[in-house]
Parts: sequence; C-alpha cells; structure tokens
Amino acid sequence: GVERGQERRRGVSGAATVGDRSTILRAAGLTKRFGTATAVDDVSLSIGAGEFFALVGPSGCGKTTTLRMLAGLERPTSGRVEIAGRDVTDRPAQDRDTNLVFQDLVRFTHMTVAENVAYGLARNGVAKAERRSRAAEMLSTVGLEGFGDRDPTELSGGQQQRVALARALVNEPAVLLLDEPLSSLDRKLRAEMRAELRRIQNDVGTMFLYVTHDQESAMSMSDRLAVMRDGRIVESGPPESLYSHPRTAFVADFPGTAHLLSGRVHGRRDGRVVVDAAGGRFAAAVGERRTPPASGSDATVMVRPENLRLHGDTFAGTVRDVGYMGAHREYSVALDSGPTLQVRSAAADGVTVGDAVGLEVTAAAVVDGAGTDG
Repeated sequence: GVERGQERRRGVSGAATVGDRSTILRAAGLTKRFGTATAVDDVSLSIGAGEFFALVGPSGCGKTTTLRMLAGLERPTSGRVEIAGRDVTDRPAQDRDTNLVFQDLVRFTHMTVAENVAYGLARNGVAKAERRSRAAEMLSTVGLEGFGDRDPTELSGGQQQRVALARALVNEPAVLLLDEPLSSLDRKLRAEMRAELRRIQNDVGTMFLYVTHDQESAMSMSDRLAVMRDGRIVESGPPESLYSHPRTAFVADFPGTAHLLSGRVHGRRDGRVVVDAAGGRFAAAVGERRTPPASGSDATVMVRPENLRLHGDTFAGTVRDVGYMGAHREYSVALDSGPTLQVRSAAADGVTVGDAVGLEVTAAAVVDGAGTDG
C-alpha cells in the first residue's frame, strides 16, 4: 500500500512544479461569497508532491471554507481547483483524488478497527483478502499493528486519531486534507501526534494540507505554510522564514511572542539596517523579498524574547517579573523608555525582581505595519 502509493505519486503527469516537486494541488483565485459577505477572497496556492503544507490563521479567517472548496464540499463563487494538473472545480468530493480527516472523528462503532480502516476499500469493490492486507499494512504504518480486531470505542483519543488517518490514507489519495484533527487532544498527546503525523506523512509520501489555528502545530510540522487573515493569504513560505523574517506585523505577531517596536532608520551596516527604537540603537535584518528602508524613514522592527539577552547595553530597564518555565526562564523587563519586553533565557542569570538590567538585541527583523511597542 505505502509503496504503491509512493510509486503512483512519483508517476503523476501533467503537473507543473513547486521547487523541485511536481504540483499536486493548485488553487487559482478561489473566492467564496455568502450573500454580501466574502469568506474567501482570491486565494491561490500551489502545493507539491510529498509536501506537508499548513494553512493557518485565527478563527473566522476563511481557512476552513478554503479547505471545503478544495475538497469539493463547497462550490467556489469563482476560481479554479486543480489536482495533478486536472481541473476538478466542478467535481463533487467523491470524484476527487482527495480524502479528509476532520476534527470530529467519524467512526463506525459496529465495525472493528480493521473494518473501519477498510471501509473505503470495500465501497470501491476491493476484494476481501486485499482489503485485509492493505488495512493491516496501514495500521502498522500508523503505529497500530495488532489493533485490527479491537472495538474502536475502546481506543484512546490518540489511537482513534490514528485509525482516522489510516482510513483516510488506505485508498492512497493524491491529497490528504486535515481540518483541525488534533484540537480535541490534550497538550501532551497533541505534541505526540504532531510528531506521528509528520512521520506518517514521510512514510506514505502523500501530500498533506493541514488547516489549523494552532501556530505551534503549523510551525513544527509543515514544509511550508500560508497565513490567512480576513479571507486572504497574507504571507506564505517555510516556517523558519515566516518566524525569523516575516514581511508584516500581523505574521510576526501570529506564531509566538513578538515585540513590535516603532523606530527610525539610522543607517546601514553589514547588509542590515541600524534602527533607533525604544531608546536603543541596534541592527535589524531585512528579508530577501524586501527593499531596505531609507535612512531617516520610519520602521517597525520585530524582536522576539529569545533574541534579547540580559547584561547588554542596547536597552536599560528593571526586572518586574521572573517566571520559571522548566527549560528556560521568562523575564519581564520594563524599559526606562517605557515599553515592557519579555526576555527568554535558558541560563540562570542570577537576576531577580527589582534588579536594574541592560538588554542586548541579538537578532531583529524589519516588518511592514505599525509597531505596538511591547
């Protein structure tokens, strides 16, 4: 099953390329209106074979509606959907080479785990012996070898999620669409399933499109991700790029904590711009896709808590709070210039509440948009 699926996906023809991958899923100008409200506004995506792609954004941003249009569950007002180079915009869900895993797990309680996994194969007329073999193989792939005869209601939440994955993958779809599949799990199990999802995706080679509001999941699993806001894609790219060199203040502030400081460009140094902000002067990187701002112009700069170091000379301030987080400490430092910054440090710095400290900026990036100074 896994080998057959990988061979079939490697042999896809008629598709363009994303980087060095053939394009499996393409959306061009997808728009969806409900009456006078526009839920999705001119969304375009190209996702390659074997890629793990995340569509992330706050609740109500249009990501689930986009997923439903890609799946054939919602008809777009305008735009086109292609799978492996074939226009499937007008095809219903059952006629597309896709499968879905939802947040609410659908299971047939009168069937065994293996029968649940093989259900789609049975509907497609696959012989019983092959159904058993492929279901067992897929259960092994998702880490449930030997669970085939179990009642699905006896399984834990994480195990039930694996059954849902196995059932969705056993038919070897070209595209697997996942809509918030881990949101019902507790934090520890969610972290475990993130690692398992990535392993399974690598093993089977299927293109995954993962829709979530959970920035941590999107950042940790995806090869690339797109951030949505108000029905539009704001920015897309590899997680490292969007985290370290976002183009916009919205994307900077979305995955994790970001301090957005308003300042003025002082000059340039070693390919970076020097900025005066929050009472300090420091260098900030400019992403490859950006034109460096001119000297004397206003700039918004992103600094993350891990990019601030105690005992520096960029800023001066006073420690207002210290939080022990296990692997690191979080310091809340009120700057003499006004804003309060969070500092993340893995070391025991010997600093406590009330101490006067200096901070050094070790990394920063220029972004578009007004800063929030804190």
